[in-house]
Amino acid sequence: PMDALLVAHDPGGRGGPFGRTRTHPRGVTASTEAEVWLTRGQAERYGLLGDGAAERWDAVVEAKEAAQEREKALFDALDRHLGLDRDPRSDQDRAEGAHAREALDLLGLDPALDPADWDGPVRGAVAALRRHLGLGAAPDQGWSRGQDAVQADRERAEEALALLREREAAGTPVLPREVVAALGDLVARRDGLHAALTGQRAALDGLGRALAAAWGRPPEQAPSLQAAFDAALNPEGGRRRVH
Repeated sequence: PMDALLVAHDPGGRGGPFGRTRTHPRGVTASTEAEVWLTRGQAERYGLLGDGAAERWDAVVEAKEAAQEREKALFDALDRHLGLDRDPRSDQDRAEGAHAREALDLLGLDPALDPADWDGPVRGAVAALRRHLGLGAAPDQGWSRGQDAVQADRERAEEALALLREREAAGTPVLPREVVAALGDLVARRDGLHAALTGQRAALDGLGRALAAAWGRPPEQAPSLQAAFDAALNPEGGRRRVH
């Protein structure tokens, strides 16, 4: 932070209808902040890296690199979740994409439109898949659930897939084999995106803790960068847009 006092004086006076008048110096204060970038050698020379400060700032660099890697992993997982990793020139990838869309269209239907011959276990299995894939009635689409809820959803989705495969093996398939396979792939991609989101949020908060330590602040004052992003994208008083 910098405070400056600016003083100006016109010794010649000021002209007016009754001749020139004498003036006095006038001053104005202003406050601002200046960022100064130093090399490591300069910081050491000025004694700014004593008492373990160098190690703490090294930890900030490591945390920043970890956050960058997590961000790349998140974008890769998002591409897979959206099916952008499929090659449109590949017959197999095009077929898998078509079956994935068919599976999503089926789960996206109102449960009241489910086939009447589905029994209770099948309806429960499909409901579990809908919830895990964010196609159920929950308004958050699954992204704002805690880790325990996500784990429970994942387990129920795996049980649902097992039931559908058992019915197919018993000769009473509920859905075409390709659609069941597509559902399994969608669940795996969803799980990968959840894991990537968790890793990214943990890395961002780790960077916040490293910054707090570098500035000598107690751990409880470490900024939650993910919380800051959520607040910026979802301002109070407005309709929640991002989860």
